Amino acid sequence: MSTVGINDDYAGPSTFHQLFDEYSEPEPDSLVNNDSVNSESDEVQIDEEAQNDNDPDDDEVSIPVMLDVLGSNGNESESHVQQGIDLNIPASLGPHSLLPAILFFCTTHPEVPVDSYDIPSGSWGHFYDSNSGELECGMIFKTKAHLIASVQDFSVRFARREYRVVESKLKLWKVACKYGGVTGCNWMLRGMFKAKMRLFKITNYAGPHTCLMNEISIDHRNMAREEVYETWESSVQKLPKFMTALQKSNPGTVVEWLHLDTNIPSTKTLNYIFWAFRLCIEGFRYCRNLISIDGTHLYTRYKHKLLVAVTLNANQQILPIAFALVDEESLASWRWFLEMLAKHLMLDDDDRICLISDRHSGLINAINFVPAFTFPRGVHCFYLRHICSNFNTKYKNIQLKDLCWRAGVEHNIYKFERIMEEIRGLNEEAFDWLQRIDKAQWTLSHDGG
Repeated sequence: MSTVGINDDYAGPSTFHQLFDEYSEPEPDSLVNNDSVNSESDEVQIDEEAQNDNDPDDDEVSIPVMLDVLGSNGNESESHVQQGIDLNIPASLGPHSLLPAILFFCTTHPEVPVDSYDIPSGSWGHFYDSNSGELECGMIFKTKAHLIASVQDFSVRFARREYRVVESKLKLWKVACKYGGVTGCNWMLRGMFKAKMRLFKITNYAGPHTCLMNEISIDHRNMAREEVYETWESSVQKLPKFMTALQKSNPGTVVEWLHLDTNIPSTKTLNYIFWAFRLCIEGFRYCRNLISIDGTHLYTRYKHKLLVAVTLNANQQILPIAFALVDEESLASWRWFLEMLAKHLMLDDDDRICLISDRHSGLINAINFVPAFTFPRGVHCFYLRHICSNFNTKYKNIQLKDLCWRAGVEHNIYKFERIMEEIRGLNEEAFDWLQRIDKAQWTLSHDGG
């Protein structure tokens, strides 16, 4: 863990307000750039380009259009409104705008909506995996929105490059490298709707990026960020004062600190920090006896993790209840987070709770050290989505993944056993893999109600 000791103050991860700024502020260079640099347009026939793909499904789409090289066609935005699809990150920028405006509790990435259990199986099983972040010709997507979300995820998290929309129609979406005209980068992607499949498909793809403009852009962006928010180290120094102000403006808000020992008495190095707003703590009492926890990476100089706990109310709405910044997802960090949840949320000894998480080994082991989350007070279950994702990563078969999902959501034990036998018939090893997971932890038919 990289830390910086500062006399009479703190050092460690990025600040709480810096974290919120990263999720809430718009970015000046939006991912999708529609600003016109060259007003000239090239006339291109889509049916001619489709012939070069040698794709038998392309004959369903023949749409002669005027291709705007920079995607600034005035009719394009109107078309998007009619389709109900927002392809562009908001262009309006507020003061100190650095990053795209993304809801704090809901992002388009890394949780890209490309789950495959509702996509046809068989030979159409080539789809985007947000874990590997690879785009290839022939990949299929349920809708145009799924295709766009996947390309955004690839561009932000993996390629770290910007793209521009070249063409966007009801049954066509084409993008290219934003700096291709300057650097000669030939990266491009074209997706088309296939009538026979009733899915979007990548029919033409040229990659990877060969441009270096993004690194220059990132350097300039970091300089601008430091100009507005100062350095990471100076921001961390302000974290205790910020948390104190947060507690004063939100009476009853809980903040817990855990520091690393240092040889300098006047220096404290931040290890963990936990906080929960009073209104969220009080609201938890009126929600279901359910806590769902997970962790995500922070894309900052300090590669820490943000741990989040949420619950559901009677209307199936999500209520965030607690947060923590830790150095990594480990037995120690998960145990500390669970102890804080038990201390501030489960105040009565007779409270019963269902804890839902992924199958991180550190988390599973940490639960055994916190009595509030062990039987008989607590029941531990796994995310079915994580089970299916891991299952598909191991066996790479969309049909098996579909059956795994069906088995998990099936309420009837007899039907569950029938689905499991179908999995066994396709792959004995895959059947054994699922059998090793306690059925009470991932299936509705065996969870005891």
